Amino acid sequence: MAALSGRTGRNIFANFLGQGTASLLALALVPVYLHYLGIESYALIGLFAVLQAWLTLLDFGMTPALGREMARFGAGAITATQIRDLLRSLEWLMAGLAGLIVMVMTGLAGPLSRNWLSGEAVSAQTIAEALSMMSMVIAARFIEALWRSALIGLQQQVWFNMANIGLNLFRHGGAALVVAFVAPTTAAFFQWQLLASVLALVILGSKLYRLLPAGERAARFSRPALAGIWRFAGGMLGINLLAVVLMQADKVILSRLLSLEALGYYLLAASVAAVLNALTGPITQALSPSLVNAVTLGDAAREARLYHQGAQLISVIVAPAAFIMMFFGEDALRLWTGDAALAAKVAPLLALLAGATLLNCLMHLGYFSMAAHGWTRLSLLASVVAVSVLVPLLLMLTQLWGARGAGVALIIVYAGYAVFQAPLMHRRILVGELKRWYLRDLAAPLSGALVGVLAVYGLRIAWAVDAPGRLEMLGLLVLAWGVGSLLAGLAAHDVRRLVWARLGQH
Repeated sequence: MAALSGRTGRNIFANFLGQGTASLLALALVPVYLHYLGIESYALIGLFAVLQAWLTLLDFGMTPALGREMARFGAGAITATQIRDLLRSLEWLMAGLAGLIVMVMTGLAGPLSRNWLSGEAVSAQTIAEALSMMSMVIAARFIEALWRSALIGLQQQVWFNMANIGLNLFRHGGAALVVAFVAPTTAAFFQWQLLASVLALVILGSKLYRLLPAGERAARFSRPALAGIWRFAGGMLGINLLAVVLMQADKVILSRLLSLEALGYYLLAASVAAVLNALTGPITQALSPSLVNAVTLGDAAREARLYHQGAQLISVIVAPAAFIMMFFGEDALRLWTGDAALAAKVAPLLALLAGATLLNCLMHLGYFSMAAHGWTRLSLLASVVAVSVLVPLLLMLTQLWGARGAGVALIIVYAGYAVFQAPLMHRRILVGELKRWYLRDLAAPLSGALVGVLAVYGLRIAWAVDAPGRLEMLGLLVLAWGVGSLLAGLAAHDVRRLVWARLGQH
């Protein structure tokens, strides 16, 4: 049971601390943006995340490929000269792509603001200015993502997360202060985001280059270095492209079909449901280099232990939060925003999106396991099928049920991954582990979490209070999370044994 001990365990803890801080800050400050900017301007901030997700595809799979190669470098499979050449080559390519993004988005800002996005309180000129500023922030984050992936591949996750906490305090906290006390405009918000990204580039780049040992010569652009990763990078590009379509197609389609106000409600629900991805990310991010290391060394037993422990940990941590969003969504939103009318509009959307996101999170570790083997074909094929199903479903169900139809479409598609992709994956890697994954890693902890949250929800109904006070509501949410997490943890065989072993050491 030692697979999650040592560096991997520390990385998971550090990732939760760093990414948790970022997620909590982002969520905590949403009421500030809603108050000072309004729901339509907040929709532009939500669209910034959507555009960033789409435009990161232009890295052509280079960022995840670099992270994998850095992990292989740590395992001794690549020399210092080779990894430095690869890094320098990718930096040149990413810098060119970043400049292209700024030029193209700036040119399209006017037409998009007039012909695609429709606002009443926000003018077309304001929308165009926001889109232009977004392009600069996204361009800076291109290089930031490359260096972040390199640091993670080098197992520098503890340092990175400590730095990330400071950067996110500056990025999110500073933006809120600017909006509240300097200029309540989207332009001011994005100008601050650009400043924060430049600061991040200075800090991350300095750390990365201090870590890498000197090569036999100075680093240079190298076509052979790029050729060595093209197959894996190409597969990752296809997977990431289709993944972004799966995760963002609903927002793109709704941005055309709904008013900016209605889109704002949907994006608000999506931003809350995205917390589940933030809870999953620290685990997969910490385990990915370890999985690559185990595969590189041919240690199948360690790979299987990491896979099951990680999958159970995801279920234990994510499921209680997802079920709270489904059953206590309106109460939690009212507690968070202080706006009962807003909570009533967003809660049904949140319940659907939380269910869809939970299903998606449960499949993340399988994706990273296949990437550790350099096997991208199955993920690519599954995503092609999923997109082929999702887009028609979105168009049909959104026309029938509005924004709620988009949530139903996502649930259908993500459920298909667990039913169809997982069995195919276990035929080639982690052979013989499918039944254990279904029963021990998913069914047991999810059932425990559901029973715990439903028990507290029963108390909420029996209480028969339409609008409990903020303190009472906070107590119910904490109780639901505590009971759900406890029962999920007790039901998760490997996690339970790992906790008992740790407690026994003390």
